[in-house]
Amino acid sequence: MIFTIGSKFGDRVIFPIELSKPGRIEVSVKWEGTARKLALIINGPDRPRQPNPVAYYARRDGVSPITLSYNVTSSDFNRGRKWFVSLVNFSGGQARNGEISINYPREARPNFVKTRARLNDFIGNWQNVDRNTRGITRLAIRQKRNSLGIHSWGSCHPTDCDHGETTVAFQGNPVIVSREVSFKKEIRTLTMLGNGELRVLSENIFTDGTRRDYVKEYRFRKVSTSRTSLSAPKLISPVNGTVFNHYPRNTMLRWSPVRGAVSYTVEIDCYHCCQPNQWCSNIGGRTRIVPNINSTSYRFQFVGAQPGRCRVWAVDTAGRKSPKSSWYEFRYTR
Repeated sequence: MIFTIGSKFGDRVIFPIELSKPGRIEVSVKWEGTARKLALIINGPDRPRQPNPVAYYARRDGVSPITLSYNVTSSDFNRGRKWFVSLVNFSGGQARNGEISINYPREARPNFVKTRARLNDFIGNWQNVDRNTRGITRLAIRQKRNSLGIHSWGSCHPTDCDHGETTVAFQGNPVIVSREVSFKKEIRTLTMLGNGELRVLSENIFTDGTRRDYVKEYRFRKVSTSRTSLSAPKLISPVNGTVFNHYPRNTMLRWSPVRGAVSYTVEIDCYHCCQPNQWCSNIGGRTRIVPNINSTSYRFQFVGAQPGRCRVWAVDTAGRKSPKSSWYEFRYTR
């Protein structure tokens, strides 16, 4: 497997492995470039009885080439099958044209890394294979000249949280993305696999001392941009046919959440506004359309003492729209 590591302090690449039985993990690494030293680390499940439960199992710092091994005992294996090999840059300079070999007890047919992945292989919309994940739910990756714009969303209720877009220079497979918020730094390693899946390893390093650092692994599959699987939202309130007697005409719309939606659009129509005894939308008139709503409700002031109606639709990461809900009508008497 090949790798590149940036020159910033703490830049790294992580290789997840899944053991099939106890045995020996053996790693050898070599690289070129201006990075003089790298830290080679073998890590695995937490060890609750140790003074530092999340401490690494084995580590060696040195110049190219480096070798490292660790004998996984039955007790180690019983704590978990998912292990990680990390290369971390603590000395500055870039490591390029790197090659790493990892031997460990594994199944006969693992998912090998696609070593020569191109920039175009990463571009597209990616859905987490685990629909019930509590972590990263989807990715939208686009080309920005020789870089990638990587937009991510996380599991939230009632709609996914928008993590925003991070731009990173494309230097090969894997792609390393670093995000920082007020209390933690997250390093994501995006690796294109030979089976067409995108593996994302998320290393979360807390800077405020409130939580233990941890690593999560996710798998994504590319979704088609030609159509969407989003269902139409269902309006909950106001109930179809509601008559309002209050003033001001403060109106709250609510609808059911749609799985896979990143935003919603509301359309509000008015009777008599464009032409007597006509809905504006029926005669090509202008309706009020409100896009990019990140919740399942919307409040507005209706225009007058007359009938109105509204409908809503969902939008996914690729900008594809769900079917529109049915029109729900209401009327204000004053």
